[in-house]
Amino acid sequence: MHLDIPQKIDGHVNQEWIDSLQKFLLENDEDWYADDYRKGAENVATSDTIPLRHSYRCGGPYAHSNTEWNSPNLDYRSVKNRILHDKYEPYIRPFLNKIKEIYPNGTEYMYMLTRLAPGAKIGGHTDNGIFARCCHRVHIPIQTHPEVEYLIAEYTDEKSNYGEGLITPYYWSTGNIYEFSNERWHAVHNNSDVNRIHLIFNVYNFSEEIKNLDAILENDKEQYNKVINDIIHYYTYISNGIDRI
Repeated sequence: MHLDIPQKIDGHVNQEWIDSLQKFLLENDEDWYADDYRKGAENVATSDTIPLRHSYRCGGPYAHSNTEWNSPNLDYRSVKNRILHDKYEPYIRPFLNKIKEIYPNGTEYMYMLTRLAPGAKIGGHTDNGIFARCCHRVHIPIQTHPEVEYLIAEYTDEKSNYGEGLITPYYWSTGNIYEFSNERWHAVHNNSDVNRIHLIFNVYNFSEEIKNLDAILENDKEQYNKVINDIIHYYTYISNGIDRI
């Protein structure tokens, strides 16, 4: 979602929630490999993922939904509880409740855990399509280090969106809830000697028009593509993160 600034702190979380989740992750290391289909997405292939409530895939043609107008399973409409959701639900619940307090008009909440190994990087990119761009993109650090850098472009011009403009490194510390403007070029460099673990939320609140896309889909391809393109344009260039949620 477009914000007028690269990133911001939206709230805070209890350290006891972080400690409890961190301990549970250490005791269940095998879970990082149980459902990690995000490995197929080029920019995040270097990280491990535990999808908890997520779409059935990450990246690929469905991310660019205006080119798949006749598909019944667009990513943003296929969000569901994944196989490890119930196992982690007691540890995620306090974070989710806090997110719902901050974004009370949300109609769908996607969430997952990600881990980036020491020395690893997530390559620079901009988020695309309805699923990734048309939401509040929210991060809660669970385990991190001052030498982990979240790099975000200061501007959204063409040069910046290729990572060639002014890029600012941010350190996101535990205890805070961060939202960032994910239509901007961004990357992650873990320059530390610890795993960087984040709990990530997508918070959606689509208009009635997009909720009725199935009917449009059946009757009018041209109108469908127009709605899709208008929605992506809105969340990329117009929304400031307040007016629709």
